[in-house]
Amino acid sequence: MSNPGWLGWRRPLFTVLIFSCCISLLTQSRLSLHIVGSTAIYWSLVPLAGIAGLAAVQRGWPKAQAVDRFFVGYAPWLLWMIAFAIYGPGAVGTPAAFTFWEVAAAVVLLWSCWIDYRFFGSAGKLLLHRAVSWTMFNAIFAGSWIRVEIAERLGL
Repeated sequence: MSNPGWLGWRRPLFTVLIFSCCISLLTQSRLSLHIVGSTAIYWSLVPLAGIAGLAAVQRGWPKAQAVDRFFVGYAPWLLWMIAFAIYGPGAVGTPAAFTFWEVAAAVVLLWSCWIDYRFFGSAGKLLLHRAVSWTMFNAIFAGSWIRVEIAERLGL
């Protein structure tokens, strides 16, 4: 029998590994331990925000099995990212290629949303999850520059 603690972290960690490797491939055209490691630390906040949203929906820390099942919804995006990273930075070199990746991303978005909707079982739970996780994500990633942007627009 597998360790239930590990069960709750294997897919989130796998997600971070794929993010990190794809970013390394896109920026360096190779896997660089430095880029993969530093990116993994930075992007580990994405799965943590997803787990926090899941905790809000379940009104408590989610069980390992729930976290594991929830991260199945990331699979379409991981496949898309792997494909994009394989083609490299020149993947959108032409308008037709750009359109292809846009359409592919739209299909992946719908596929991923359908998996998440089926996981939560209701639109209300899905919306609560998105409100919590996306707010956290935006606060973390946009927090460093949004304060400056607001101050500039207000003339402060």
